[in-house]
Amino acid sequence: MAKKTENRKTRIKHNAAGIERERLLNEVQAERDRLSALLASMSDEVWFADTQKRFTLANPAAMKEFALETDKLMTIEKLATILEVLRPDGSPRPIEEAPPLRALNGEVVINQEEIIRTPAGGELRYRQVSAAPVRDKAGRIIGSVSVVRDITERKQAERMLHENEKRLRIVADFTYDWEYWRSADNRFLYVSPSCEQITGYSREEFIEDPDLYLRIVHPDDRQRVAAHMREDQTNRETYELEFRIARRDGRVRWIAHACRPVFDRNGKLMGRRASNRDFTEKRTAQEQIDDLARFPAENPFPVLRVAKDGAILYNNDPGLAVLKSWHAQESRTVPDDWRRTVEAVIGSAKDQIKEFDLDDGRTISFAVAHVPGKDYANLYGRDITDRKLAAEALQLSERRYRSFVELTSQFAWVTDANGLVAEDVPALRSFTGQTYE
Repeated sequence: MAKKTENRKTRIKHNAAGIERERLLNEVQAERDRLSALLASMSDEVWFADTQKRFTLANPAAMKEFALETDKLMTIEKLATILEVLRPDGSPRPIEEAPPLRALNGEVVINQEEIIRTPAGGELRYRQVSAAPVRDKAGRIIGSVSVVRDITERKQAERMLHENEKRLRIVADFTYDWEYWRSADNRFLYVSPSCEQITGYSREEFIEDPDLYLRIVHPDDRQRVAAHMREDQTNRETYELEFRIARRDGRVRWIAHACRPVFDRNGKLMGRRASNRDFTEKRTAQEQIDDLARFPAENPFPVLRVAKDGAILYNNDPGLAVLKSWHAQESRTVPDDWRRTVEAVIGSAKDQIKEFDLDDGRTISFAVAHVPGKDYANLYGRDITDRKLAAEALQLSERRYRSFVELTSQFAWVTDANGLVAEDVPALRSFTGQTYE
């Protein structure tokens, strides 16, 4: 009876152990199934290798990439020898540098890049490999696991971005204008080298000292520029501003500034892109043109513009007296002799001087000047009344003196600084019988 009881207990223990073993086996299988499902769903390649340097497991992504079959897995060395494997610099990669082998030696490899010509596609692919040793509870290495990610598209995008950046930098670095990109907090992210030609300061100085930009702005313009830098940068319109700067050598230059905000594809503000052009010479020339444009109106003497056909195209206020004397207030056409003069000046491209007496008694001397490539001439007048009156008075005095000399019977002569007779006095000639020569 006791023996039967003991046997029953033994059977119960065996059954319990069997049940526990079955449970454990089921859990292990379930874990394997989950791991298998996980590996199958991964787009990255996963490779397991044992201590004999044989691949014992590869997920579907790895099998597909290398056109392998489950029962034809091979050693690490053999797979490496049938592949063209390159380092990132394009040089051949030795077998001993293969991450699975390095992991079997206890090394942890993180994101090592390699280039492989894969059998499936026959093209060079960029890959990023991480590998680590697999250890048992005692810490002994029992294999290695490697995870491989194809980064070809990323590399191509990086290369394209690099090329685009290179082209854009070449364009920006060699532009004549001072180009820059400022962040939302007004730090310089990029400054073209031409800033030194315009300001005398290098781009490194602007990048290291963002406040330098505002400090070199002319004091009279600084408040406007500072206000512009503080304004809402989300306004997508192009903003233009003209201001002066003081170069490092103290010279003042005029800057034409244009900028607009830069946004990424998600609409996030990335700062402002700006272009500064030195237009000092153009500004100076424009001021001179403006001065010349104001000059006729400010000139106290007559200034007129007359077309080849004699039409009066322009006259300033002093020129009205000329039109009145020409009786041309309504017809606005010069007299025929003046038309012929204008026509001759335009045809010959040679300026002429012509005088005219106004009705009010003044005499105006006109410089009739041709304008290259135009069918009109400009008449610049000058009042020579006083000079003409002085010349006439001198001529009158000369005539009177001459009359006196001719008619006098007195003994008189005129000598020069050397004591020689300088005038032919009739009375002296009559007395001596000789001329003054």
